[in-house]
Amino acid sequence: MKTARLVLIALFAALLTGCGIKGALYLPAQPKAQPAPAQSAPAADLSKPAAKS
Repeated sequence: MKTARLVLIALFAALLTGCGIKGALYLPAQPKAQPAPAQSAPAADLSKPAAKS
Protein backbone atom coordinates (compact mmCIF):
# COMPACT_ATOMS: atom_id res chain seq x y z
CA MET A 1 0.00 0.00 0.00
CA LYS A 2 2.86 2.38 0.77
CA THR A 3 4.37 1.69 -2.66
CA ALA A 4 1.13 2.65 -4.43
CA ARG A 5 0.90 5.85 -2.36
CA LEU A 6 4.50 6.71 -3.16
CA VAL A 7 3.91 6.12 -6.89
CA LEU A 8 0.78 8.32 -6.84
CA ILE A 9 2.63 11.12 -5.03
CA ALA A 10 5.52 10.92 -7.52
CA LEU A 11 3.10 10.97 -10.46
CA PHE A 12 1.21 13.93 -9.03
CA ALA A 13 4.47 15.81 -8.42
CA ALA A 14 5.58 15.10 -12.00
CA LEU A 15 2.29 16.47 -13.34
CA LEU A 16 2.66 19.63 -11.27
CA THR A 17 6.06 20.41 -12.80
CA GLY A 18 4.22 21.51 -15.95
CA CYS A 19 2.71 24.40 -13.98
CA GLY A 20 6.06 26.18 -13.79
CA ILE A 21 6.78 26.15 -17.52
CA LYS A 22 7.08 29.66 -18.91
CA GLY A 23 5.65 30.71 -22.22
CA ALA A 24 2.40 31.36 -23.97
CA LEU A 25 -0.40 29.13 -22.77
CA TYR A 26 -2.74 30.38 -25.50
CA LEU A 27 -2.56 31.38 -29.13
CA PRO A 28 -1.87 35.12 -29.38
CA ALA A 29 -4.41 37.24 -31.21
CA GLN A 30 -3.62 37.80 -34.87
CA PRO A 31 -2.73 41.45 -35.60
CA LYS A 32 -5.13 43.25 -37.90
CA ALA A 33 -3.86 43.63 -41.44
CA GLN A 34 -2.61 47.13 -42.14
CA PRO A 35 -3.06 48.65 -45.60
CA ALA A 36 0.03 48.58 -47.76
CA PRO A 37 1.87 51.91 -48.00
CA ALA A 38 1.63 53.84 -51.25
CA GLN A 39 4.17 52.63 -53.76
CA SER A 40 6.81 55.05 -54.92
CA ALA A 41 9.03 54.85 -57.99
CA PRO A 42 10.58 51.41 -58.47
CA ALA A 43 13.96 50.95 -56.90
CA ALA A 44 17.05 50.56 -59.05
CA ASP A 45 17.79 46.97 -60.10
CA LEU A 46 21.14 46.32 -58.45
CA SER A 47 21.37 42.75 -59.72
CA LYS A 48 22.60 43.92 -63.12
CA PRO A 49 25.86 45.79 -63.69
CA ALA A 50 25.54 49.49 -64.34
CA ALA A 51 25.94 50.73 -67.90
CA LYS A 52 29.34 52.31 -68.55
CA SER A 53 29.36 55.81 -70.02
